[in-house]
This record gives sequence, structure tokens and C-alpha cells, in this order.
Amino acid sequence: MEKIKKRIKDFLFLQSLFLYFSIINIFSKKTSACTLFSLEFFKMYLVVISMMIFYAFLWQLALKKFSLFVAYSSKGIVILWSFIWAVLFFQEKIKVNNIIGVIIVITGIILVSKDE
Repeated sequence: MEKIKKRIKDFLFLQSLFLYFSIINIFSKKTSACTLFSLEFFKMYLVVISMMIFYAFLWQLALKKFSLFVAYSSKGIVILWSFIWAVLFFQEKIKVNNIIGVIIVITGIILVSKDE
């Protein structure tokens, strides 16, 4: 039972890491809207770089818990988070093809992760 609890905790850590990565993408998109080389651009760019450095540290922790194959293939879940953020923050439209694609990606993640 303890082993199952640990695997669930590790899985939640990995998914939280990908949620964090998707949030970095929000900041990246907001940075791209800034005037190039303006003070606001440099501030946002510094935030994005800082977040990426922290993400790199967390990614190394994830690789201690999962094989590279499982960890990297699970990264596809970022697509789902990106769609959610696109609708919530940028009022973008999601099409049926996008939803079908996310379902295929999530199915692949489940198939790859089920043996781990």
C-alpha cells in the first residue's frame, strides 16, 4: 500500500511540474506582447528565465523518480494545460480537432505510464 501511495505522490509531482511548465508558457506569451527591448520586456524575460531555471531543477528531481522515457512522454499533458490557459487568459477558441488531439495524447500517456 505504501508503494502505491508513493507512486501516486510521484505522479502528482510530475503532473504539477507540467502544470508549472505550462504557466511558464503564459508568461512567455505575455513577454512576446511587450515592446522589444523595453523595460517591461526585460522584466518579463527575467521572470521567464528564472522560472525556467527553477523548472530545470525540478525536472532533474522528476528524473530521479521516473525513467526519462516515461517522464518525457508524459510531458504531452502540457498541451491540455495550454488549451485551458488559451481559453481562460487569451480568449482563444478550441476546435474539435484540438480536443481529439488532446484525447489521443492523454491516451498515449496512460498507455506509457501504466507499467511504471
